[in-house]
Amino acid sequence: MQRLWIESEQDFKLQDYISKTLQINPLIAQILINRGIKTIEGVRDFLAASLDELYNPFLLPDMKEAVERIRLAIKSGEKILIYGDYDVDGVTATSLLYLFFKEIGCEASYYIPNRLRDGYGLREDAICRIKEQGIDLIITADCGTTSHSAVKKAKNLGIDVIITDHHEPPQILLQTTMSRRRFFQRLMQLLTRRGLILYIRLKTLQVLVLH
Repeated sequence: MQRLWIESEQDFKLQDYISKTLQINPLIAQILINRGIKTIEGVRDFLAASLDELYNPFLLPDMKEAVERIRLAIKSGEKILIYGDYDVDGVTATSLLYLFFKEIGCEASYYIPNRLRDGYGLREDAICRIKEQGIDLIITADCGTTSHSAVKKAKNLGIDVIITDHHEPPQILLQTTMSRRRFFQRLMQLLTRRGLILYIRLKTLQVLVLH
């Protein structure tokens, strides 16, 4: 399939202004401009973001239930497996969550599918292998939204699954009001997989401290 590349027109005047004002490379300034960040305040906020500026993680559908399930798994000494993806979002998200569990003294394992051998997403054959390891809880990273049969398989085998995926879920999974769905769609546009994992890290840590 032939691809048509459309090059963004450079705004040299704005590029120079942002670059000189904030002492950043002109190329970085232009990349930010291309992504709609065209003010000094906007660039500062983007490059030096604070955790205080994050959305409340509990605005995400089912975040409370996910965090509580993770807390219970940690408290009960259950076996946790992070099921990642082979792209950059999946690998970095898996790493963030794995290191988080390591930092709080919780032993967790991870699984990243082989792109050529296993393909994309949560798969039933992988679930069977995971069951043999005695896993009690699977947390996905960048996959699982459409893996209905694999999640059902896991449930039948007694494995709980928490799906974290920045892709928009299909209509069948959106049992919400339209206003909540619009917020969810907007939030997914703002967050990468790593952003969602960061939210889970923050809220799980907070809940663990409070308990």
